[in-house]
Amino acid sequence: MSLATIIGRAWSALPTPVKRLSHIFPRGLRTRLFRRLVGNQTEVVEVRSGLIQGMRMEISPPVEMGYYWGNHEPGVQAVLPRIVRPGMTVFDVGASAGFFALALARLVGPAGFRAQP
Repeated sequence: MSLATIIGRAWSALPTPVKRLSHIFPRGLRTRLFRRLVGNQTEVVEVRSGLIQGMRMEISPPVEMGYYWGNHEPGVQAVLPRIVRPGMTVFDVGASAGFFALALARLVGPAGFRAQP
């Protein structure tokens, strides 16, 4: 059983109020805390919900659970499908795991996708 599966099952078993407590800490502090507790091991996981449900990402599950569950920045995920259309050219100028790059690629489809070196 993968680390992501173990953590996912443990996380699912927690009551919602306890899950919400994890977000009272700033993301940077939360990331450093989780990395100290569980290390910085990465694995390829399938995203469970959201714009990129079913896509695979390489993440550190204990640190980046929002990517794994697909609930990373839900407000942005709600707005993107309203403004991004198939065939559009869009840029993701982020510096993270690529969650929104994958979402944008899915939204623009093959006609709009141009990989940049």
